[in-house]
Amino acid sequence: MKISVESILGSAQRINNQKNVDERSSQNRNKEVKTDSVAIEKKVMSRLDSIQNKLKDTQTSLTRNQTIHDGMNQLREDLAKGAPRQQDILSSVRFEGNAVLREFVGEQVSGGILDAKTEQLDGLMRENINAISRLQIEAENILASDMIDGAAAQKQMESIQAVMPENPRSAMGAFHNLDADAVMRLIR
Repeated sequence: MKISVESILGSAQRINNQKNVDERSSQNRNKEVKTDSVAIEKKVMSRLDSIQNKLKDTQTSLTRNQTIHDGMNQLREDLAKGAPRQQDILSSVRFEGNAVLREFVGEQVSGGILDAKTEQLDGLMRENINAISRLQIEAENILASDMIDGAAAQKQMESIQAVMPENPRSAMGAFHNLDADAVMRLIR
């Protein structure tokens, strides 16, 4: 076997070229991983924004329903006395400037209408509480997944968790007893 300087230099050059090609492909793979990671983090942050917006909407709906519930209790008490203040109660129970009780139960209220509307309202409130519970679970799953990192994500998660009840299913009775005006001040 004949060894020459040219063959040694040629082999060395081929080895260097192969090494450069391997390094470039490795760098491209790292860029792809970083790009995917950034895309996932953006999607997760977008979902957190969406959760926060849905949570706010659901809490507003729940507050509206609580206001109506309180008004219906006033109507029930008034009906027991012969309904002397029925129209005043229908006009005075407001949410964000709207006479929500009048919109919900109508102009004239009887015991049967009030019972049917109470059942309907309880269903709406249960849906609100279930939605809050689902959002809470989703937010906790995102937090547990460690798919996001950084102070902004942590701050957003803390703001979501701050407005969620500890256990919304067991707190349904507590939602009925909340002061609707106090809840509205907290939301604002």
